[in-house]
Amino acid sequence: MDSPLSSHPRDLPDAPLELSVLGDIASVEVIAPEWDALLDRTACNRAFGSAAFYLATATAFSATPRPIAARRAGRLVGLFPLFATSSGLGLLRDFADHKDMLVEPGDDAAARALLVRALDETGGGTLVLRNLHERSTCARLVAAGLDDLGCSVTRLADVPSCQARLAPGEAPYAAALSHNLRATVRRALRRAAERGVTVGELHPGSYDPAALPDRFLRLHAERLGPDTTLSRDVGRAFLRAALPQLFTQRRLRVMALRDGERVIAIDLCMVGARSLCTWNTGFVADAEPLSPGHLLFHAELELARALGLAELDFLSGDQPYKVRWANASSRIIAFELRALTAGRGRGAR
Repeated sequence: MDSPLSSHPRDLPDAPLELSVLGDIASVEVIAPEWDALLDRTACNRAFGSAAFYLATATAFSATPRPIAARRAGRLVGLFPLFATSSGLGLLRDFADHKDMLVEPGDDAAARALLVRALDETGGGTLVLRNLHERSTCARLVAAGLDDLGCSVTRLADVPSCQARLAPGEAPYAAALSHNLRATVRRALRRAAERGVTVGELHPGSYDPAALPDRFLRLHAERLGPDTTLSRDVGRAFLRAALPQLFTQRRLRVMALRDGERVIAIDLCMVGARSLCTWNTGFVADAEPLSPGHLLFHAELELARALGLAELDFLSGDQPYKVRWANASSRIIAFELRALTAGRGRGAR
């Protein structure tokens, strides 16, 4: 989400743009390898934007796929991961904090064509674009102005977000944290060591990916109770469909506390192009005295640095426990677009 749009990607032939709508899960499964290859060339979140995340969403929400694909000379250069909605098309209100269309870096024409086609496909209804990062392609397209597309634009409510931006080396960020927070982390590390609790990543080579969803769900329920969004039927279905594949693909990193061989806390972290994103946590009740959140965030900051990432992103919300660690903030934004004229067919070339 950081590369500016330009007129045309230099490494592609000057070929016509071909757009198509994928209308079922089987069609998405066929292009999943191409989907993920395109994703990895963009600045979009490697987990939230993946084919596995989309397919798990379709399954869990019983949603009707309507992704729009853009190709040049047969190569996938753009993909708008939309679903059918009651009023048209949209990016669902699901479990992805960051959403966007996937576009070959530099192919501004493909990005615009995808938006035009999406508006046309609503049949005069609405195109709802939610959970957009400020740096997303969709947000930049809207900010650049859509008057010539003959559509209305309504900005929906923003959601605050905060980040720990990491300058080179550990000292600048750590020095800016409050004295109380640094002291709390030191105490947590000391208590963990005294109890023999270790903090580190789980790896798919040594931890069964198929076991991850149910282990996380048990820990999540212990932390927050049995009636959370993820603990309900749709959440459980999503986690069981998505987590094993994302974990195996390393689009999901799993930070854990272990008491011997027993996993007593898990934090699921989605990998972005420039961020490690802490997404959802669970831990057993007897881990509470260890301050598991402090231990996990501290370890995730180290992991983000090791991966060469620019920040630890706390995603949606500005709860005090996130703000304590943050040195930057942003907004997650949403728009509702409504085509005033249908069937224009503009934008492809």
